[in-house]
Amino acid sequence: MTRIKDILDSRLVLSFWYNLDYCLSLLSKISVR
Repeated sequence: MTRIKDILDSRLVLSFWYNLDYCLSLLSKISVR
């Protein structure tokens, strides 16, 4: 059970960082204009 939870947590963290990176790149593009 803990194994599954660890995998889910890691996936959540990865997706969170990925989304954050995406948002930051969008913001930088907008600010460049």
